[in-house]
Amino acid sequence: MFEKFFTLEEAEELLPQIEKIMEHVLQMRKNALEAGEALARAAKQLARGDESLNPSEVVNRRTEVEFLVRIIDEGLEAIAALGAQVKDLDMGLVDFPAMIEGETVLLCWKYGEKGIQFYHNLEDGFAGRKPLVRGKPEIEEEPEKPKYQN
Repeated sequence: MFEKFFTLEEAEELLPQIEKIMEHVLQMRKNALEAGEALARAAKQLARGDESLNPSEVVNRRTEVEFLVRIIDEGLEAIAALGAQVKDLDMGLVDFPAMIEGETVLLCWKYGEKGIQFYHNLEDGFAGRKPLVRGKPEIEEEPEKPKYQN
């Protein structure tokens, strides 16, 4: 199911790196939304036959949006490569698979929060976030992989 399980310490060690990536991704997303709105306005002008609009402006806007989307995708892929999961880009939610008292859970961090303060089980998502009590419940090391017999 998950390639990596994190301890709280391991997940928090990655937060500065993930926060930096998320900051960049969220800024690029804002830029992409603005560029997309400008593209839509330009396309409407072109469709109305507005001769004051240079058709190359539409092409340039589209190229800009595509470029920004690629940058966003690269940032999300970089976070995934670290073993974390971006769950909601609008909210800046990132989850880290973990084990608490033998149960698979997700340590839940939201962009702007200081450290990881919450977790939730796999079914509940953000709405089911529970506060982490440091030291209890115990966040376990990565579970052992099953040993296969020949």
